[in-house]
Amino acid sequence: MGLKSIVDTMFRTGPLRSVRLKLNDKIDNKLNEFIQPLNSTVCEARDLQINAIRLIQDAWNLAIVNHNQVIANQENTFYHNWFSLVHPSFRQALIKISGEKYQDIVPYSHLLLMEIAKQYLRQGGLWQLDHDIGRFMAEVGPRPQPRSFASRELRARLRILVVSGMFPSIEHGGGLRLFDILSQLSEQHDVDLFSIYTARIDEYSLRLLEGKFGQIRLMDEAAFSGETLVQWLAEIGRPLGYYDVIQCEYPLSVKLIEAVRPYGSKVGFTFMECVTKSLLIKLRNAIAAREFTSMAGLSQIFWESAVGEFCGARDTDFQIAVTPEDADFIEAVSGVRPEVIPTCLSPSQVLTRVESSRDILPEPDTVVFLGYFDHFPNIDGMKWYLRFVHPKVKRRIPSYRFLVVGAGDTSVLQEITRDDTSVVYTGRVDDITPYIMRGKVCVLPLISGAGIRGKLNQYSIAGRPSVSTTIGNLGLNYRDGEAVLIADTPEAFAEEIVRLLTDDTFNRNVSIQARAYAQAHFTWEPHIARLVEIYWA
Repeated sequence: MGLKSIVDTMFRTGPLRSVRLKLNDKIDNKLNEFIQPLNSTVCEARDLQINAIRLIQDAWNLAIVNHNQVIANQENTFYHNWFSLVHPSFRQALIKISGEKYQDIVPYSHLLLMEIAKQYLRQGGLWQLDHDIGRFMAEVGPRPQPRSFASRELRARLRILVVSGMFPSIEHGGGLRLFDILSQLSEQHDVDLFSIYTARIDEYSLRLLEGKFGQIRLMDEAAFSGETLVQWLAEIGRPLGYYDVIQCEYPLSVKLIEAVRPYGSKVGFTFMECVTKSLLIKLRNAIAAREFTSMAGLSQIFWESAVGEFCGARDTDFQIAVTPEDADFIEAVSGVRPEVIPTCLSPSQVLTRVESSRDILPEPDTVVFLGYFDHFPNIDGMKWYLRFVHPKVKRRIPSYRFLVVGAGDTSVLQEITRDDTSVVYTGRVDDITPYIMRGKVCVLPLISGAGIRGKLNQYSIAGRPSVSTTIGNLGLNYRDGEAVLIADTPEAFAEEIVRLLTDDTFNRNVSIQARAYAQAHFTWEPHIARLVEIYWA
């Protein structure tokens, strides 16, 4: 069932009948004119995406089989978030269709979209609905193309606006990545920042970034909107077309793309982590473990992320992924191939601190994990480690200690290790480096998630050997058995930790090779230069 026939059917039934009568044949004529010719293009796009979409739909079907109420209630989280992303473009499509009679549709557009979504969803086709709306809008009113950058040759500094769904905070990997990029870009270019800000997490990082930006607007998530953005740009005197580049960061920024587009020559989006891929892994793990109680919630989040990231790929002029694996997934789903800019070692927060902490010696039988615990892959990985790996290491080495370092909510982990004095939770610390240096072994027991795992680079540049799952090394490609030890079962993971704790010569050899690899591949200078090339292209 195509968009044309669904709209036609919906406007002839139920509470929308009066709207359909008012519009008469206008909708039929416009839809026939603009949508029907798109059938061949839609089929071609579907062929390009079929393999990735089949995996997504399989996970979705398993998740929702006994949860029909999730799609029956228009007030639930899934529909609320999905509407916030899709409804604006759908309403614009109706404006194009109805012309001067738009006012007759305004009160009903959300109801119409709801009914259309249900029709598509029954066939596993929300991707198709989003695609149909996007293709229709492209036909009736092509989005602005990037303007020529020839005029920019007259000046050396780019004008950059960063729109970020999280603050560039050093407290977590994605935030530290953005902190480093903006710190270096602002030395040679003019950077404005429009960002969500949470004082209890971000206040220290804001002080570190003082003086880096031309203009800055910080707000909570509730105020993070296109209306707030446009109002702010007017207040600071930024006219249409002012910026050379607008860089959108994190999924929440997707909903601001259309609002901010007129203010820049080109708009980009960073897949800081391919959340859709990460959640697909989580769904697969839950299905394999027959943990079906969380499926409804996971499915809601999954589809919210899928629609958001699909729009982030489709509606921008360039895209950035942090690993080749993420880029492969995004290309398979959206047909768009992102550029890859990895997450590198922070000059101020890692490299200089490592050099000043060289005299800190590893403590015997001490293992360290570094993470931000409001990020679910870190919680998932630690649950797996504490339940299945930690007891095995403890039985082999009674004096073993485990340091869990980083900000965020660790309450669920502390419940697992209640009365276990061998596990120490540090909470947030101003400088993570001394804690890494205290470890004789560092671990990445990650079983879900996507993106790049900066903690492996941090462990390695500090001269500490790591045991990691395969997922923890994706996008980094440290050589197993030489610069890192890879283990994917609890037994193997525990065995490699014990080996590094008890064999000092082997521990030292792995440490040396890990540090050399990190130095050779993960410094920022060449990757910042590549990012600027993308901005200028």
